[in-house]
Order: sequence, then structure tokens, then C-alpha cells
Amino acid sequence: MREVVLMGWDAGVSEVVGEILLLAIIIPSVSAIYYVVLSSESPPAETVINIGADVHGNYIVLQHLGGEPIPGDAYITYIINGTEYRKKVEDLLPSSAKENHQWDIGERICIPFTYDVDYLKNFDYATIQITDPIHNTILFFNMLPMQAMSDLEIEATVSPDVVHVGDTITINITLKCVHGDVGVKNISINCSLPPTLKHISNSTDRGFYQNSTGMWYIDRLNVGETANLSIVARVEPVSERPFTQLVLILDGSGSIAGSDWKLVRDGLADAIENESVFPHDGSVELTIVQFGAWHPPHAETEVGPVVVTQDNYMDISHKVRTLHQLHGGTPMSSAIRLAADEIFNSPRFNKNNRTVACLVTDGLPNCIWIPGTYNAVWGGNPWFRDTSEAHSGSSSACAPYITTGWFITKDLDASNASIISVDFWYRLSNWEWWWDRDLELYYYNGTSYNFITDLGANPNKNQWLHYHDVITDPQYFVPNFRIAFKSDLEWEEVWIDDVSIEADQILLRDGFENEYWNAHWTDPWREDTEKARDYLINLLGMSEDQDEFDCLAVGSVPDVYWLNSSIVYPQPGYIAPPYDRGGGWVTHIHSFLEFKEAIKEIFKVIFHPIVATFKIQTICGPTDPNGGNNEVKIVIIPEE
Repeated sequence: MREVVLMGWDAGVSEVVGEILLLAIIIPSVSAIYYVVLSSESPPAETVINIGADVHGNYIVLQHLGGEPIPGDAYITYIINGTEYRKKVEDLLPSSAKENHQWDIGERICIPFTYDVDYLKNFDYATIQITDPIHNTILFFNMLPMQAMSDLEIEATVSPDVVHVGDTITINITLKCVHGDVGVKNISINCSLPPTLKHISNSTDRGFYQNSTGMWYIDRLNVGETANLSIVARVEPVSERPFTQLVLILDGSGSIAGSDWKLVRDGLADAIENESVFPHDGSVELTIVQFGAWHPPHAETEVGPVVVTQDNYMDISHKVRTLHQLHGGTPMSSAIRLAADEIFNSPRFNKNNRTVACLVTDGLPNCIWIPGTYNAVWGGNPWFRDTSEAHSGSSSACAPYITTGWFITKDLDASNASIISVDFWYRLSNWEWWWDRDLELYYYNGTSYNFITDLGANPNKNQWLHYHDVITDPQYFVPNFRIAFKSDLEWEEVWIDDVSIEADQILLRDGFENEYWNAHWTDPWREDTEKARDYLINLLGMSEDQDEFDCLAVGSVPDVYWLNSSIVYPQPGYIAPPYDRGGGWVTHIHSFLEFKEAIKEIFKVIFHPIVATFKIQTICGPTDPNGGNNEVKIVIIPEE
């Protein structure tokens, strides 16, 4: 029998009512929560910005590089020298950017500040923070390194211009804070005088000078200010000279006329005989090397090594007056190597001696040294600048007649290239001798020159022809890529102009219009001579503060730019006169008619200079970005 259970009314109603009451409570609550969640303002997504920040001079520079605009009511907080500053973005924006009340991409904020030279140690870093005050979020933070800069420059002059031993001279030294972020304090300048200048008196408008130490002290110099020191001194005779090993490297090639060779011999001999020009006191060892000849081109020692004294200077002078000219080619590298070996093998050689090499030439090298000898192989002649033909502008590069010539770019860095574009114009004369390959093009892969094409085979003559090539071969993607032109001519002519070589960037653009028209080009003979120059410097252990390799260039043919930038020592070289930077100079005269006076002046510069060096030694505070103007030399050469 099934059992039926009946529930009471009161029990059933109370349960239903309870459920209804519970629902009544839950539904409004959920609705309230739903309303609060969906109707309230949600927090913003993360703001993405890219700010470039740096310190330039007396400004903190902030540039908006990307991302969302920054509202004008955002704050920039920065700390400099321990002091915190807080400013609105809108107040710092330039006036042209304030219209829309926000900091947009590309806009720059420059915040000025002032260094304090007395507390520069507190200016190591600037702390920068950009804050959004509405959402209380940091949009940017960085610590920027700071480095105050001040450029000090020292200059010196001497009066009068013409000086004799026993004369009184005035040296005026000027120190200037040319530009910078802040002034400089506690400056020490070494203004010592050499023994050949006897101090008489001095005066200065800033700081004080101690004659006993040669030091000039200045407590402070603000940007734009100058300080002046005047020293009065008497020129004293030279008491002793450092022992000097001098080698003269004379060009005796066929380009020098017999009459000009006589001017060289007589000018040298006259100078050697004059003791006020060339010392006879045993302080100089003289060697003279000549280069030239054809069969084979070579260098040979004409004089020395010999110490010049009162007893033998006339014998040396006589030998110089009777020097036989070799004529022929220009084996310059062989002569430089012979000069190096002669000095090194001298019984008096010592790296502590002063070494001076002086090259005298009217031309360019055209021979390659034969190792193990002082002979050479003649290889042709260098290209030259021609103003009678040009694809554009007023000049072009032209190959030499009746010989082989090479014209090679200096190293071009194509190590990051994926392609190399080679573009130039060339011109062939309208006649042909012997049907040689007049003009060939080569590419250099870092180890070898590879033949590319015979440009001279083009049948179109007497007009400018265009060459363009795109190199995709990876063997040429090297840091020392080159292109080379080889000419082989009788009386034909070839020219090139407007050379353009590009890879990931422009490697070379040259229209041969500048004064130093071939600054980006070389040839085998120049490179062989540069190696010889390095051999001499290394073998003799030459030092910049004592030794030198100088050059006297005669006429229009010598490549003065190349001699100055690649041959003389120390580097960088300079054009003289004035001979105010010590060794490493090129003197250029127009003809051998000027040789006598030029070599006389050169010997005075080498043996009789009074050199005073003034140098900024210490400063307190900022960094000097230009150390090149912190030292100056004056060179006084007393007249006879």
C-alpha cells in the first residue's frame, strides 16, 4: 500500500514565501552591482609613448618620438644639482605647439638650466619624470648623464718678425674660453721658455706668472673671456744642440734639367759651407742619397754617413758640388729604404739621437722597389688632372702618354653591402696606335684585382661614354673594395670623370674638381713609397716629439697633398712656411731657382730653431671638447 504524506498549508507557504523574499533581495543587489560596474568610469589602458631625452649644452631636450599625445596638464619633474623642479607640459611647450593643449609626436621641449662651476660634481645626472596627474601614472622616467663642456684656446705671437741673436723680443700669449656650457677655474698653463730665450720681465691681466717654474695660473675664466700674458725676453746664442742624424733624399731623375741639377748642387754646397746655416761643431751626421737611373732604376749613397766638423766641411761641400745626376726614373721607395738603412747601420745610430729625413723631389714615384736590393722596376707613370676635357665641371682624370698607368681608388668600405653600384663616364681619343688595350677596368676583392672589361674596345671615340654596373658578387663586399683603371697608351688619350660608387651608402663621388683632385685615389708607386716611409719610421724607432720626415717639393708636378697626408712625419703634416708646428712639413717652391734660399731656410729650421711651447696643463671642472687648441708653438729662427 502506498503511503501518501500530506503537507500542512502553513509549512508550504512559509517555504515559498522565503524563496520569494530571497529572490527579492538578490535581484536588486545584482542589478545594483551591474549598474555600478557598467556605469562607472573604467581605468584607462596603459599609455604608450616614446620620448627621446638627452642633455645638450645648457638644455635638457625631450622629444616626443611616437605613441599617444601627452596632455598639457601632465607634469614634468626634474632634479638638477639636488634641486627638484615641477612644471606643466603645457608651460614648457614652444608657443607653436600650445594651441591644442597637448604634446604631439615630433614636438620638442627644451628645459634650460645653468651649471655652477663651483659645484660641478653635483651635475653628474639629471633625473626626469613625466606624470599624468588625472590617472596618477608615470608616463616616462630616466636619469640623463651630464657633462659640462668648455673649449679653452691658447694662442701666441712674437714681435718683431725679424730677430737676431741678442735682440729683445715680446711674446704675447692669449688664453680664451671660446665657448662652452660653463666657465673654467684653477687653470695652469705651462709657459716655460727655452734656454735660448732669457726672461727679462712679464705682465698679465689675469692671474699670475712664475718665471722660476714657467707656470701661469688663472683662478677663473668665464665663457667668452680672455686672459693675456706678455713676456719680454732676450735671444741667446745656441749653447749646444742635440746630436742629429740628417739624411737628404735627392731626386736625380730625368725630369730635372741639367741646369736645375747644378742649382741643387750649388745650393746645398753653399749652405753646408755656411756655419750660421749648417753646424760644423760635430753635432750633425750627414747622409745624402740620390735616386734615378734606368738600367735599373736605383738609389745610391753619395755622401756619408759622416759627422760634419770644421776639419771636413769643405771636403763634403766639394763632393756635393760634383755630384753626378742619375737621370732616368723615379725609384723613390728604393731611396727611402736606402736612407733608413744608412742611418740604422751608422756606428753612431741611437734611437735617442734626433733623426731628420728630408726628401727633395720635382715629381712622382714611378718605380716599384725590388726586395733585397736598392733597385727598382719601372712601372709607368701616374695619372694627372686635365682641364682641357671634362664630362661636367672643368676637369677630369687623364692617363699619361707612352706608358702604362694605374688609377686606383683608395679603400672603400663595402663590408655591409648587398649590392655595389659603379657608375662613371670615360672618353677615348679618336686615333689608335698598336691596337693595345687602352683602358681596362678592374675590381679589387681585398686580395686581388680582377679584370672586368676592356673599355678601350668601345668603337665610339672622341665622345663621353657612360659605364654603369651593379655588383652582386659577394667576394667584393669587403672593407677594402676598390676599382682600378689601367691605361696602356702610345699617343692615344683617355679620360674618366664623375665617378660614383654606392653600396648601403655613398662610398665615393668624385668629379676631380677640388684642389687636391686625387685625394681619394692612389697607384702602385705611391703605395710602394708609403710602405718605404713606414719602414724608415719603424726601423729607426722615430718618435713624434723628436724626429721628423720633411719634404721640399719643386714645381707643379709633385703631389703636395699626398706628400703632406701620407709621407711626412709626424702626421698630420702641414704646409710650411711658417714652420710653426715642428717637424712633418712640406715646403713647395715654384722652381729650382728658389732652391738655394729654400734649403738655407730649411737647414736653419732644422738646426737653429728657437722653439717655445705653451700648453694648458690642468683645469678644474668641465671637459674640453677640443684638445687640439690647448697647445701652441712659436718658432723663432734668428737671422744671420
